[in-house]
Amino acid sequence: MSPDVLYNTALRDYTAGNYPLALQEFTEYLRSYGETTLASNAQFYLGDIYYQQGQFPKAIQEYDKAMEQYPNGNKTAAAQLKKAYALLNMDMRAQGVRELNSLVRRFPSTPEANLARDRLTTLGPARATKQTR
Repeated sequence: MSPDVLYNTALRDYTAGNYPLALQEFTEYLRSYGETTLASNAQFYLGDIYYQQGQFPKAIQEYDKAMEQYPNGNKTAAAQLKKAYALLNMDMRAQGVRELNSLVRRFPSTPEANLARDRLTTLGPARATKQTR
């Protein structure tokens, strides 16, 4: 199967909610065409499939791969945003806030940075913790 056909098939299955098949297809795409311009998107969608299924630790692993292996990919900011959301969903507030702030610094003019700013605003200041003396 050509790279375009495989990618578009995987994306169609992802959009239709057929996550097991899309997971298989995006994985095959990365195995066969990991150096193409759409590879960063495929890696992002692997993370997003796990995110949609509530498998946040696996989603974070895949989002990290998208950011590390494809730092200039067009889904890098989206991967960092969704990683932050996954961390927040796992009640890992400090790490989630750190990712959101990092996203705003790294990609200040992106729609993802605007979403990160909005989420930081809704989270409000961190709760005070007791300090032991």
